[in-house]
Formats: sequence, structure tokens, C-alpha cells
Amino acid sequence: MLRPKTWIGLLRYYNPGTGRWPSRDLITEKGGINLYGYCFNDPVNRTDPLGLFSFWEHYRSGGGDPVNLSDVGLGAAFESAMSVKLAVEGFNLMLQGESKRHGSQACGNRTSGNAIATFRFMHTTTTDVTLEAGLFAVGHSTFFSKAHCTVVSHCCEHTFMVVCNNNHSIRDKFMRPFYTNGVGLKNAEPFAIYKINYDFQRTWDYSGTF
Repeated sequence: MLRPKTWIGLLRYYNPGTGRWPSRDLITEKGGINLYGYCFNDPVNRTDPLGLFSFWEHYRSGGGDPVNLSDVGLGAAFESAMSVKLAVEGFNLMLQGESKRHGSQACGNRTSGNAIATFRFMHTTTTDVTLEAGLFAVGHSTFFSKAHCTVVSHCCEHTFMVVCNNNHSIRDKFMRPFYTNGVGLKNAEPFAIYKINYDFQRTWDYSGTF
């Protein structure tokens, strides 16, 4: 039974009278041993309600240069997000079809020997990492994928092998949504737009028939 005037929020108790959580956060120290590092150990006077401090602090110290997710320790989290994984897998499926087409064209009417072809392929889609830990500020992004591929076709067997060097990237932005005295945000321009960039590379290979 819940204690009087105590609510349960998600996975732990919350007391609206005191504005406190009587039970600890279930992740305990997994986010770092300093539980108040996000507000410079001053949770009474400093807040970061949307988790934008790491973005803004890096942006400010960098003189306005775009924030790179790897520089704020979020690159791996972005790559492992389900939406990003699905975007990469979808791009690879497209490459299968392109590789088959180029492999067949390389052989043409030949019925023996090998043929080599290279091609480039690009695609743009949208990813959504809004609900991923630490990536709320990134949210929806335009996700760019580019590939440079080499196909080796075996014309007699009508088979091919392909290796592609793929580059995936976002060029995003987030807006400081309201006036606040929060950590690192009080000197920002209201409703200023801060750019977010990230690139990562993958090698992809595949073999098939045509």
C-alpha cells in the first residue's frame, strides 16, 4: 500500500508535499558517482530540467562551433539507438539492390571471367532519438548516408561480392526553449539555436547472385 500523500512515479515514490523522491533513483551511481555534478553540486539554486547543459556548455566554450555528439560523450549512445540502427539497416538493404544491379551490368553479356565496378550511393531519412537516454535534445534528425562501393562479379556463376565504405551523419540543431537561471544557460540568447553534428563510419560487405 502506498504511504499517505505519496505518489508513485514510474519506478519510485514521489512526495509532492516536499517535492522530493523518498526512494533512490534505480540507476544509483551508474550515471557517475557525483549525483549532483549536473548542477555543480548546487541543486537548490541551479537546475537543468531538459538535460541541455552538456550541449550548451560545450557550445559556449567552443565559441559557437557546432556541438559534436562525440565531444559530449553521446556518440556511442546515438549509434546504438534503435531508430539509428534501423536507418543503417535500411540503407544496407538498399545497397544490396544497388550492388546486384551494378554487378550484373559489369558483366553485361559476358559468360566467363570476372568484372569489377565501383559506384556511389546516397540516401536521406529521419531518425528519432527523443526517448533515448541523454539524447532528448537531439530528438528528430535528418540522417544522411553515403556509400562508396566496389563490386567484383563472377560472370560465369552470376555471383558478386561487394565491399562498401559507408558514412552516416546528422546535421541537426536544438533551440533553447525558455528563459532560465539554469546551469550554463542564463547567459544564452533567448530562443538561440545551437547546432549538433555527428558522423560515424561503417564498412559493409555482402555477396549474392544476379
